[in-house]
This record gives sequence, structure tokens and C-alpha cells, in this order.
Amino acid sequence: MRGAGSLRLALLLAIGLALLLSVVAAGAARVDAAWPGLRGVKRVAVEVIFAPDHPMLAPEVVEKRLEDALLGNAAAPKPDPRSADRLRLVVSVRQVTTNDLRGYYLPMSGAYGVGTVRLAVERQMIVPGAPPASAVPAIVWQVERQALGPWRRSREQIMALIDDLVATLIDDMQGEGS
Repeated sequence: MRGAGSLRLALLLAIGLALLLSVVAAGAARVDAAWPGLRGVKRVAVEVIFAPDHPMLAPEVVEKRLEDALLGNAAAPKPDPRSADRLRLVVSVRQVTTNDLRGYYLPMSGAYGVGTVRLAVERQMIVPGAPPASAVPAIVWQVERQALGPWRRSREQIMALIDDLVATLIDDMQGEGS
């Protein structure tokens, strides 16, 4: 009889532990509606910065791609040049030769596009205790991706990274992202 009681207790503990783990896992999987800094972002002014300039991409083309991606998704904030909230895209991809990467010259070396593509949401924040008119800009969300590939394909890679960044922003606004 003593063995049956121990077995019952072990079974009860196992069931209790399984229930506890499922409740904890469900709570961890449930995320608020958005990242706290992204809550309430409905409209954004779009800003595109190239540092350095990219000879195969015009900022206007990239800005249109970004705006089209936002307009193509109902959950995304809508572009509005008058918005106090800002969506800033910084493209910092430059041409680097394999000689630069390697550190010495070899004939017939190629060139690579190396750098980052960063998307950030900047909002006006009021510091506690300060007057409402003294709002300061603050980055409330930011993600960047690394660009590394042949220079001749850097334009396509940058555009693909922009699409990925916008998708990540939308996921994070809905609470489905990282």
C-alpha cells in the first residue's frame, strides 16, 4: 500500500508541475499588444539617410519603397510628413575592395558592399516633472541588419533588407516579434 501512495503522490506532483509549466509558458508566449514605445503609433514622418551615398540607389526610390511597404499593410503606421513620430531609415553601405578586406593587393580582386541598414522609430517624449512643451526626441524602437555581398548586388540586398526591417517593425507593433 505504501508504494501505491508514493506512486499517487508522484503522479499528482507530475500533473501539477505540467499544469504550472503550461500556465507559465502561456503567460510568457502572450505579449502585450506592442512594444511599449510603439503603442499608439498611427502615423510617421519618413526620413531616409544615406551615409555614404550609394551610387546605385537614390534616397527618393528608397523612401517610396518604404512608404509603399507601410501603405501595403493595414497594421503599419501610415506615412504623414506632418507627424511628430518619425520613421528613420539609415543606409550605411559602402564599397570595399577585397584588397582592403585582405590587407594586400591581388590582381582581379572584386568589390563588396559592406555596412548596415537600420530602421528606427523616434517619438517625442516628455521627461517626468518637465513641462509638456519640453518634449525631447527619443528612439523607442530600432533594428538593424548587416549588408555584406558583392557590390554589384548591393542595391537588391539593401532593398530586401528594407523589406525585412519593415516586416519586423509590423510584427513588433502587433506583439509578434522579438
